[in-house]
Amino acid sequence: MRIVCIPLLFMAITSACCQSLQETKHPDDTSRFRVSIDRHWGFINRHGELVVKPIFKNAGDFSEGLCAVRIDGCFGFIDKNGTFVIAPSFDFATQFKEGLAIVFLRGKSFYIDRDGKRAFDNIYKHVSDFGNGRAYVRTFTGKEGVIDQHGKLLIDTMFSGIGSFSEGCAVVRGLRQKSHEDEDLNVEVGLIDAEGKFMVPYNRYSNIVNSSKGYFEVSGIDDDDKARRSGLIDSNGAEVFIRADTGEVWLAGGLCDGLARIHLYNYKADAITDSHKDNAYEGFVNDRGELVVDNPEFKNVSDFSSGRAFVEELDGHYSVINTQGKRIGSVKFNNVLSTSYNVGSFQDGIAFVSTDDGWGMIDTSTNFLIKPRFQKIESPGLVGNYFFFEGGNPQASDMDATFYGVADRGGNVIFNSVMQTYDQTGFVNGLLKYMVDNKLTFVNTDGKIVWQETPLKDGKITALNIDYMNRGYCYAQSQPNEADNGHGYSDSMAEAARIKNRKGAPANVLSITIVDNDAVFENQFKGMVVQIANQSKRTVLFNAQDNRLDMKMQALDHNGVWQDIEYLPNSWCGNSYHTLRLKRSRSWSLVLPRYEGDIKTKLRVSLQYIDPRAAAPSAFSRAKETLVIYSPEFEGSVNPAQFWRRPEYYRGGIMDPYNE
Repeated sequence: MRIVCIPLLFMAITSACCQSLQETKHPDDTSRFRVSIDRHWGFINRHGELVVKPIFKNAGDFSEGLCAVRIDGCFGFIDKNGTFVIAPSFDFATQFKEGLAIVFLRGKSFYIDRDGKRAFDNIYKHVSDFGNGRAYVRTFTGKEGVIDQHGKLLIDTMFSGIGSFSEGCAVVRGLRQKSHEDEDLNVEVGLIDAEGKFMVPYNRYSNIVNSSKGYFEVSGIDDDDKARRSGLIDSNGAEVFIRADTGEVWLAGGLCDGLARIHLYNYKADAITDSHKDNAYEGFVNDRGELVVDNPEFKNVSDFSSGRAFVEELDGHYSVINTQGKRIGSVKFNNVLSTSYNVGSFQDGIAFVSTDDGWGMIDTSTNFLIKPRFQKIESPGLVGNYFFFEGGNPQASDMDATFYGVADRGGNVIFNSVMQTYDQTGFVNGLLKYMVDNKLTFVNTDGKIVWQETPLKDGKITALNIDYMNRGYCYAQSQPNEADNGHGYSDSMAEAARIKNRKGAPANVLSITIVDNDAVFENQFKGMVVQIANQSKRTVLFNAQDNRLDMKMQALDHNGVWQDIEYLPNSWCGNSYHTLRLKRSRSWSLVLPRYEGDIKTKLRVSLQYIDPRAAAPSAFSRAKETLVIYSPEFEGSVNPAQFWRRPEYYRGGIMDPYNE
């Protein structure tokens, strides 16, 4: 079950990778783009010519002339000709950054140089890519610090968190960090310089937030009068201004064009209206903390940029103002493109706005550079010299789906709304990557498709071949019951039904059995149907997380120990946790993936349930007394990183309670 990459194998792989492709017409084109052919990865150049054969089961993107790829179970690094320059010998590998790359063996990380040699011994649990000659590290006890490219500590591991450096400074949080909700001066938050020296010590402020252009937003409680105060400090820790906050007045942003947003309240209007929300508005203070734009008609405002800001008027429309708070022009807009929860602002002297005629682009004088005609412009607006827009696709089979097109900064449409998804970094080295008709596609700036994925031969379905722990996917529902308090059943979950397949399911107990090996998982991978059957004499209870069972696949590792190859994320929302019930003589049927990899091993499915001898848990809680059952073992194969690597997870919005 152990993969060992020996020199002979390396020579064979190198030879295979160097087999010449058809001679390209553009040998000087060194750009490389990753493409998938029959579920293997290769590379094309900017002209769509295949320059590295698709022989890899996984591949990253090129960085500093090298790319991490997996072949025969191991990761190594190839050059732009597809030749291995660092032998495939790692469980997982990342991109080179500043001459060093992070690689993994059995879940332990370390840095290698471009010769494949260890740069230094790594004693930390987590390490980051290098940037500006430094990398963040975290110890096994959760302490963060910063190292240089020789592994030497630049900033000692004495913090619970270190923010990103801005103007040579970073916000840090101490090891005795308290909740922000305490709102006292015992919160360990400070500001350090690049050498770890405190520019602002702990206990001076209760919160410090990175702002912009060398300023940091601060807030705290004054020692003398216990009043809440907020303001700005510079990168030396010197106070630019500090203002007293009242219950409805507080600083809302950093300095932009010398002005900062402030949340205000029209107390005089309290006698006219009972609506608390209607009496709140926003304005601006200068770099001395003096209120310079104070207009109750400005419900919300954007940061200033290019001497202009947008304001949301009381009627819900938007106007443009200058730094004196005077409106520019008489045109009002229905909406402004925003990249955050605040009102959108100008970027490099232009902004995208909407009218009754659609979305367009204006300059700082509110003149339309692109007349409003687009259905919707995608955030963040211009990406390089192009922007993306939404629109209908009359050729689509799903008329309710959203499709995207692309246009240049002059408003000239490169191609209309045909993209299902697209790379939001935009055109890279002259090509844009996107999906159309479920096919990976590359197009140039003239709108010409230079390469498009070919559908799998005969609609072939393959097993799931991945380099990470899969996220829990086993959702089920109880039979509707008023006691569920809104949890435990949904039309999209596996429904409890009478046991149909009793073959292999032991009598008088709860069991897991595989009843079908020819299923399809998520419409594209080989799968198997697993039946959870309750043939005991009582209802069985399960801890659940938004209807997700504590059910994971396991595999034997190289030491013959059963390890999870799937994981359940944590949720900060207490309402995510509840209980599912499976009544006697009932079952759930769930489709699980069939994995494939380069380690042949045994697999099984584990399922946790609540000990029937324990007291029933209350609503929105998890029982601590649990038991585990397992399915019969079966033969399979996995990849090394499936035993330990959890992929990055990007939250789907402020209502997404999962953070891993």
